[in-house]
Amino acid sequence: TKQDRKPQVTDCSGGKQAEVGIPSNERIMEHQDDGIAPPQAVPELDPAVWSRLPPLFPEEKILSFIAPHVFTSKDQLIQAVDGYVADPPSFVFYPIGSWDVSQITDFSNVFDARRNPRLKQFNEDLSRWIVSNSTNFRKMFRGCTSFNGNISSWDVSNATTFQCMFFQCDSFNGDVSSWDVSNATTFDGMFFQCESFNGD
Repeated sequence: TKQDRKPQVTDCSGGKQAEVGIPSNERIMEHQDDGIAPPQAVPELDPAVWSRLPPLFPEEKILSFIAPHVFTSKDQLIQAVDGYVADPPSFVFYPIGSWDVSQITDFSNVFDARRNPRLKQFNEDLSRWIVSNSTNFRKMFRGCTSFNGNISSWDVSNATTFQCMFFQCDSFNGDVSSWDVSNATTFDGMFFQCESFNGD
């Protein structure tokens, strides 16, 4: 006798989030009991860029200012994204839309507002991002209630999962009708609670 089965509902809000580590050579130690942070070496910066810095530019902002704009790992990208939303002016010469993310194969949770509440207000231009090597867009913009960027030109043909990608993106109404999603197998909750979305 076949037993009745209850339909499964995708849970876009639960699940244990993987911890994002900071590479050991870039790790920033927490403040000690005496309140003094350990000194950090300031990496070399192109002289042409130095010349455009405001007078007396604070050294403590140099590290975030020159955050690498060519990314080779998801952890590195997430660290830079978090730095960007915490202090956008520090990235004035490296706007997020110009970052080279073409080597990233996993964009899951990168702009997840459950991971970083500041991302609720994120709405930057990512139209020039090259994401064609990625297979995973799971929860990429989850909870980004302000995001409505034009990402219609993204090549997502290698993606296998879009699960909860735009979950609770209240403002998103982008045109993704030209996306090639033929290799994807998971779309659960992709546009769940996207109040403004009415795309094809």
